[in-house]
Amino acid sequence: MQQPGQGGFGDGFDRKCRLMVESIVDIIQSDAELRLCEGLRLLEATRCALARVDAASADRFDLQVLPHIRRHLLERFGIDPLAGMPAS
Repeated sequence: MQQPGQGGFGDGFDRKCRLMVESIVDIIQSDAELRLCEGLRLLEATRCALARVDAASADRFDLQVLPHIRRHLLERFGIDPLAGMPAS
C-alpha cells in the first residue's frame, strides 16, 4: 500500500489532516489484533474528524484515501468486494 505523503494518496492534505491519514493507515496496516468492524469505525471517525477540520480534506479523503484503505481492509479479512453484486 502506498504511504500518504510520498507521492501517494495523502498528497494535498494540510499537516493536521496528513497526520490523521498517516495514523489510520499505520494502525490498519500494523495492528494484528484489529477487527474489521474496528477498522471500518476508524475510517468513519477519521473522515468525520477531517470534515470538521476542512470539508475539502474530507472530500479528498473520500476520493484518494478511502478506496485504498477499504480495499486493504477487505483483502486483509478475505472479503471479496464484489460478493453479492449481480452478475451482468
